[in-house]
Amino acid sequence: KNGLVETIYLMIAAETGWHNLVVFLIMLFWFYFRNFASYIKYRNTDIHYLTIGIAGGLLGIYLQSSLEWVLKQTNNFYQLMMVFAIIVVLPKLERRYKILQRKRSIYYAG
Repeated sequence: KNGLVETIYLMIAAETGWHNLVVFLIMLFWFYFRNFASYIKYRNTDIHYLTIGIAGGLLGIYLQSSLEWVLKQTNNFYQLMMVFAIIVVLPKLERRYKILQRKRSIYYAG
């Protein structure tokens, strides 16, 4: 009853139930797999290295969260949300880059 849970995963399960833990894990791994899709998509570009770094960072924080409350600390949580935002924005940046390249090639050709 008065015990202290040491991992963020068990804390979520204890406070909100096992169903919410499953939802939380799905959310975390959705970003991980979306980053993996970007890793495959950008294999021959400089962005490839960014996706490798993000994958390593996510893996580190996910594993560290199994030992302590890393995601409950405000600074770590904000940084993780920033990484999630970068993962989501990567495909949009690629589309803008391609449009800009087309405009430049038209400008230099004309």
